[in-house]
Amino acid sequence: MYRIAICDDEERYLEQICSFVQNFCEKRNISVKIESYTDSDFLMERIESGCQFDAYLLDIQMKTRSGMEMGSGLEVAEHVKKYSDQAFFLFLTSFADYAVEACGVRVVKYILKEKIAEELEPALEELFAHLAQLNQQKMYVIENQRKYVKLRQDDMIRIRKEQKNVVFELKNGRTEKERSSLREVCKKLNDPAMVFFDKGNIISLKHIQTITKGEIIMDNGLVLKANDLRIAHMKKLVNIYLGSRPL
Repeated sequence: MYRIAICDDEERYLEQICSFVQNFCEKRNISVKIESYTDSDFLMERIESGCQFDAYLLDIQMKTRSGMEMGSGLEVAEHVKKYSDQAFFLFLTSFADYAVEACGVRVVKYILKEKIAEELEPALEELFAHLAQLNQQKMYVIENQRKYVKLRQDDMIRIRKEQKNVVFELKNGRTEKERSSLREVCKKLNDPAMVFFDKGNIISLKHIQTITKGEIIMDNGLVLKANDLRIAHMKKLVNIYLGSRPL
């Protein structure tokens, strides 16, 4: 199931877009959950609380709660980028010559509001093609009443135990927490590249940069100390995974 957030301060457009997206997905048997917002601040608070979406359809200019200042779909996109680099964006605008910077996020299309009927369908076709391609990658989903987060397994460098939680350390410097055990996480990952370094840490063989006497250095600079027996064991696991000759 894909999770889609749609935000527009004009309710007539919001209802039209939500209905269009729902009908589009039903005709193509695409499972989606749509959340709609008329206030970008509410959407950003939802993101801050731990809820992420696979795609966002955002009006470029919106009124905030005060009704005075203009909010921006780009501000929402910048906010999303702090928590996830996996989302895709469609931007809606009332101005044909509106030019904006992509702000480092995955922008699929800019759609002119007065041409929604003709421009939204091909934009959605492109959006869901991107999502389907991303979905082919191994993803780990953290989902509970407060949080919905998708993590690329290839981005995981280390997973460590922290009291009743596990902490995912990702290659972009972000971290995410889940209330679980390392064994449960390892079972859910089902990835031969993710192995136990010790009882409190799972590491990715893909992200080992160097194995030296007494140390394993990950490609984010993390240094893990180990005795000779553990070093030999990790070398063996890397060789098995890579299918290479002994280090």
